Amino acid sequence: MDATHCCAAPTCGRIAHEGFLAAPRKIHDLQAFQGMTCFEISHNDVGKAAWKYTGAERATAKEKLYSANCGHPIVQDLRTMHGRQAKSAKPRRQENAQQDAAAHEADTEESQSQKT
Repeated sequence: MDATHCCAAPTCGRIAHEGFLAAPRKIHDLQAFQGMTCFEISHNDVGKAAWKYTGAERATAKEKLYSANCGHPIVQDLRTMHGRQAKSAKPRRQENAQQDAAAHEADTEESQSQKT
């Protein structure tokens, strides 16, 4: 990427355009990011929640620097703006966790004593 800047913070390592682009990207049309540079977006609380940066935690140089949080509303909006279908957040894990919790609560010592 041309005109990019790497954050100097020791645990950050985010790389983004440091100034305003001649042709803004679709992300700049989102209400949450209007008037911000790419670098500001990547350091914004919403931007940090939408993309997880691995930075120095990468195992190899070929590993991606970031991964998108597909369940985040900003990522969903961006997918839609690019003509792609919004991905659903993986509710199966949460449903399974709730079922496991309900099953666990059903078998606690207190519930067993109520049966007798």
